[in-house]
Formats: sequence, structure tokens, C-alpha cells
Amino acid sequence: MGQFAAIPERHEVFHEEKRLSALARPLFSEGQLLYRRPSYLEKLTIAPRKEILLVDGDQLTLTGPDGSPHELSLASHPEVAMLVDAVGGTLAGEIARIERAYTIQAAGDAQDWQMILLPIRRRVQDVLRHVVIRGNGTTIRSVLTEMANGDTQRLTVDSPKTEPADGPPSSSSVLSGDSAPRPAAAQPRAMRPGSKP
Repeated sequence: MGQFAAIPERHEVFHEEKRLSALARPLFSEGQLLYRRPSYLEKLTIAPRKEILLVDGDQLTLTGPDGSPHELSLASHPEVAMLVDAVGGTLAGEIARIERAYTIQAAGDAQDWQMILLPIRRRVQDVLRHVVIRGNGTTIRSVLTEMANGDTQRLTVDSPKTEPADGPPSSSSVLSGDSAPRPAAAQPRAMRPGSKP
């Protein structure tokens, strides 16, 4: 977790799938994620409609398609704060922050790991069953949230679509701040017979 703390900012693309018991079909969305130490997290949903979820410290602001912001204090909504702590605590590398809210069941190794987070508070257990975070190295690959009623929300972080000139990006580039493509190597100029270099 200490390696997460060394990364000051992350900017990535996500796809999300929600399966709700009240709906016959899943809901899909996509957008961008921005994290900035120590406690700034922004989830910008672009499709199917624009929505911004912004967490800055203890303040959460949700701005819908109409542009009207709705604010709430995380201290007054512990069930919401715990969902933020699951992702924000992981990105910040703050294991103590996660342990204040969850029992952690970890598996795998540094290159292929999983954390199952089980809420500690009874009030939250009535709403949230668990959060499962998967990744490799300092990469978060997916976050699965399962509610007590069986509803699920799976957020998957995409690999960069632009490949560097010398091959596809390594898996460690996702959510690690190293996703920018490297410049292509200069190609030698073709020479005609008898010409000078």
C-alpha cells in the first residue's frame, strides 16, 4: 500500500455496469476518473448522460445532467463515507483508513491482488454487503460493490488505448500515472544509389 501513497495524481478512463433488482437489464456508463492526493476524487460520467461525483475532503458534491449541484457531508452519511473510503483509502495507500471502516480479507501477491472489504458497522451492513477491489502492482483494475439487497455495481478501469511505438503498454501503466505514450524512434532515411548521406 505504501507504493500507492507515492503517486500524487491519477487520471484514467472507466466503464461501469450496474445490476439492480428493480430493473430487467443492466445499466452501463463510462467516463473519467481523477484522483489527487490527499483526498480529492472526481468521477466524471460522460455517457449515457453527464454526471459529476466529486469528493474533496469531507465534502461530497453530485452534479446531475441539469447542472444543479447537491452537497452532503460524509461525516453525516457514514454509509456513503465508507464507499468513498474503500476507493480513496486504497488510492491514498492508507491502510489504517480502510481498517477503520472494514475488515480486510486480502489474497494474491503484489502483481495480482484482491481485497474483500467487509463493513464493520451494523448500520452499514444493513445496506452494504462488501466491496471487492482487484488489481496488480499500483494498478486498480476493478471495484465491485455488492449491496445487501443483491444490487451490484462494477467499475472497471480501462487500459490506455494509445500504444507506444515499441509495443503495447504494460499492465502497470493503468492508474499509475505512466500511461502517456513514448515518442517513436526516428526511422532511417532511405538512400538512393550514388547519393550522399
